[in-house]
Amino acid sequence: MYILDTKTKALNLDYLSSYKNLDYLIVAGHTKNIEAIGSLKRLEHLNLNGISKVPLSFVNELPVLHTLNIILGGRDNINEIEGNNIENLNLTWIRGLNDLENINRFHKLKTLLVQDHIRLPKIHFGKEFTNLTDIKVLNCKTLGSLTGIENLPELHQLRVYRTDIDFEKFIQQPLPLKLKILAFYTAKNKVDAQLKSRLKELGYIDGLDRNS
Repeated sequence: MYILDTKTKALNLDYLSSYKNLDYLIVAGHTKNIEAIGSLKRLEHLNLNGISKVPLSFVNELPVLHTLNIILGGRDNINEIEGNNIENLNLTWIRGLNDLENINRFHKLKTLLVQDHIRLPKIHFGKEFTNLTDIKVLNCKTLGSLTGIENLPELHQLRVYRTDIDFEKFIQQPLPLKLKILAFYTAKNKVDAQLKSRLKELGYIDGLDRNS
């Protein structure tokens, strides 16, 4: 089901509670009685687009939710979300996001995309994630620290683009043995060519290069 942005924000989402068998939902821009989504116990995929200010604790009431995409809107953090059974998490262009400490609650996470944030200072994996295989951190210009990678034993792909992370410090940390695709870009062509060559010497492939 798609509930797209409209000229009025008065749309009452309470009616969603009658769609008990719904497993896929995209909501864009509407927040009135958004907590009704918590009654959709079969929901597996949820997109929240342009949703600001309202609490997100209703996500914790979705027992089989495996994909959560939060795109646009604004909030400082997602601390209300406990993780549950979420396997795929996409956080893109959320205005004001500056804290991702509760990422460690997402114990079943398989893929993580963090993209287009200008206030997020760090991401730290403080516990072992036994399922996480794919991480993309893209265009987070103030992100200066990505640590705890050693706690991701199944990590296969890690892509970092346009951050404030110091490559030399980053590459010195222990990295998982299963990590094969490691790409690190600064958006400066000469520097990126050097980093790609360096990573290739270390045994990693770019993942986008057919000849790698």
